[in-house]
Amino acid sequence: MKENNNELYYAMKITLTSGKSAIALAVLLGGMAIANPSREAYIDYAAVQLNEEVKEGICQGKELPDLGRLQGLATTLSQGAKELCKTAIASSDTFGFQPVRHYLEATTTQQNFLIFSIYYTQFPGGKMATVAGFKNFKTLPLTK
Repeated sequence: MKENNNELYYAMKITLTSGKSAIALAVLLGGMAIANPSREAYIDYAAVQLNEEVKEGICQGKELPDLGRLQGLATTLSQGAKELCKTAIASSDTFGFQPVRHYLEATTTQQNFLIFSIYYTQFPGGKMATVAGFKNFKTLPLTK
């Protein structure tokens, strides 16, 4: 009889431990599902990233040659021109946030796996994949 009680005790202990593990797993998966960023959040994220890339790519100045005494003035003017370029692009209707956002909305597909998503955005030079989960994004290199 004592052996039956021990077996019952261990069976109940395993059942309780398994139940607690199942509850913890359900809570974790539920939290991950809630923290899975929406398509809207991805589009906003990607628009900001792409806009920054465009600004940096277009407004990136080359190194100035040695201009002697005029080097300081030339450097200051070059820095000012770079900032003006970035401001102009950020506020323009061609490269601004909204046009970039509209482009991304039209060229992005989503695979939703409930606890995370993968977003694919098509560009003329290839396809970009971004993994989204826990309210974060990880963009992978562009593939052709």
